[in-house]
Amino acid sequence: MTTRVPIYGLDWHQRQSPSQRTLVLEPLERLIDFQQITWNGEEVSELPSAIQRVPAVFYQFPPPRSLLRTQNACLVWIPMWDHARFLSSEWWQTLPKTLRVVAFSGEVEKKAKRAGLSNLRITYCANPSEWEPTSWRGERVLMYWNRVGLVGPVFLQRLCETLGIGRMIFIRRVDPLIPSWFDYPLPSRIGNTITTQVSSDGPLPRQDYLGLFNQANIFIAPRLSEGVGLTFIEALARGCAVFAYNAPTMNEYISSGMNGYLLPRYGSSLLRFLGERVRSRLLRYRAEWMTREPFFEHRVSEWQDWEAIGKLDLVTLGNSAREGQAIGFAKWRESIPDLARFILDW
Repeated sequence: MTTRVPIYGLDWHQRQSPSQRTLVLEPLERLIDFQQITWNGEEVSELPSAIQRVPAVFYQFPPPRSLLRTQNACLVWIPMWDHARFLSSEWWQTLPKTLRVVAFSGEVEKKAKRAGLSNLRITYCANPSEWEPTSWRGERVLMYWNRVGLVGPVFLQRLCETLGIGRMIFIRRVDPLIPSWFDYPLPSRIGNTITTQVSSDGPLPRQDYLGLFNQANIFIAPRLSEGVGLTFIEALARGCAVFAYNAPTMNEYISSGMNGYLLPRYGSSLLRFLGERVRSRLLRYRAEWMTREPFFEHRVSEWQDWEAIGKLDLVTLGNSAREGQAIGFAKWRESIPDLARFILDW
């Protein structure tokens, strides 16, 4: 009889986010018999009795200290970069060298290596054949979900003007725990662009999201960092032209100008236009900036190289993105047995 392997995940990943299912449970369902356990990210209610013989997997949050202190415990951690980036190098050094780390990001791999931990670098890609191909016939349709307030109204207006967007799908609802001031409405029209605003008091059902997603051919990746980034990876697999913040994991999948476009960090994009001489004066005009674009320092700035953006061949970007995902998906499938062995073989 196959021994069941417990996998600990937050309630969010079992009820809302598809990432644990997409990255671990479904790919390994024929190789590992997982027992899903919901925990709070701090302490498990009951320690596995066979922890020194059967591995226990922890998704996103690391195993609790009570388990990490257990001698010869078979522990596997699957961190997500959007959380792991806040953990200091000193903290990583305190982890027992027996802990195994599955690295879905190159940045996670670096941290695990520096801490002397056994790790497996693995790259997830979506299967383009499972996604409706992007259509470039007719109008250009932009989709942006304002999950964390990544871009503001001024940026969206400039992007729509520059790319000749006919329609914008704007999902207004911010993520849980994100301050309410990052939420903002849009008018029904911005210049020549018609806006379809989607608001929801609760989580947007997956089918409703996909119905909107499949209408778009241009996509803004919605976050400043990602654990893996299923939303923008799915957009790449469809063949959308994806715009994303230049940070992991987005810049681990996108080569700017080749299969998408990376938006520079706030400081670098601002200085492109202002120059060093004006840098010292920036704080003097803070009040004016805050009136025009509240909390601008937390967003991708409207100070972009709009001339370069306007010259992008969006169809070529989308086609390259879809082709890249097809190649990456074949490699991902080949790596699944390695992932199973890394978890099971001690």
